[in-house]
Amino acid sequence: MKIWRGNFANLDLGLDFNLGRSWQMGVSYKTALGSDERNDTFRIGVDGKF
Repeated sequence: MKIWRGNFANLDLGLDFNLGRSWQMGVSYKTALGSDERNDTFRIGVDGKF
């Protein structure tokens, strides 16, 4: 049995850029920090309208 004794924090940062009238690009970084663990996620996305 593990007893939880510690702090935990989530951090999520992102930017979206308009590329003309129909296109958008986004980048983001997300991390979760805990007592003995860490989780990192990077995202790059493109969205377009036709």
